[in-house]
Amino acid sequence: MDSLKQYQHMKASVIISNYQGMEFLPECLLHLANQTYPNYEIILVDAGSTDGSPEFAEETYPDIKLFRCGRIGIGEAINIGIRNSSGEIIVFDLNTDEYVEPIWLEELIKQLARYDFKIITGTTRIIYGTDLIDEAGVNLNFFGKAKLLGHGKRIDHFDFPDRPVDYVGSPTFHRKVLDLIGPIDEDYFIYAEDADFCYRAKLAGIETRSAPLARSYHHIRGTTGKNIRTLEYFLRRAYIRFHIIHSPPHRLSISLFFICLLLTFASFVGAISGLQKSPLFFQKFEGRIKAILWNIKNLRRNLRRRKQMVAFKRKHKMLFAS
Repeated sequence: MDSLKQYQHMKASVIISNYQGMEFLPECLLHLANQTYPNYEIILVDAGSTDGSPEFAEETYPDIKLFRCGRIGIGEAINIGIRNSSGEIIVFDLNTDEYVEPIWLEELIKQLARYDFKIITGTTRIIYGTDLIDEAGVNLNFFGKAKLLGHGKRIDHFDFPDRPVDYVGSPTFHRKVLDLIGPIDEDYFIYAEDADFCYRAKLAGIETRSAPLARSYHHIRGTTGKNIRTLEYFLRRAYIRFHIIHSPPHRLSISLFFICLLLTFASFVGAISGLQKSPLFFQKFEGRIKAILWNIKNLRRNLRRRKQMVAFKRKHKMLFAS
């Protein structure tokens, strides 16, 4: 199944969400436009940018499907892209601050083909300007903290484990996966929508595996900016919600204790320590408190989603048993 000719009839739809991405978007699209895989479309969903990035994409790459929206979250942007895609293979959400190698898409589809298109695969990200891995798949530890596989290791010296991971960057899958697990959860405004999607797939018996040769070069936090308060808010908001929805009771209590109490208390201690980095810790503290308050405000909604996921899990357990 490794011969390109055997599956190049399958069209791939690469979905990019963009907000104020002009600093990175030109090079992102330049790399994406030079793929060895011949059959693909690019879908750019813009969330109300005012920096000229959607205009640049429209004028420079007229074949791109461009959708101009208001200030929407990544989950909603991806779903808009999916609804307007025509490919059998879906790739979401390629960051505007990462630049893919020419064989990137080909290697993603080769990895799907190796498993008869019954898995999710994703990008191996390298830290831009280095040969060091950013992530080669992600696992969640007992406390619910993300562990980036291979992070900081040289790409040519890393021994990729031949086993599933919890989630990947730029999840890539056959469209039929959507029939089993549904669309992206739009209540993830930014962060964790990929983790949630891959976790639901796991409940339905679909593995997630990284693709070692599908590589991109990633500007760390290029699209999320340098505002620590905002970064911490959206990051912690997303992962608290993820654990409320998906973690079993014993894991949920430990995860919430770690994220809501230990991390927040640690940032508070750092903020009042008087050390050079105290202002940084204060921003983290503010962002984490805001994230906790958001989840308290939306607790009823999140618990309804948890109930749906319990039913989803029970349904697929029954299917596996039959």
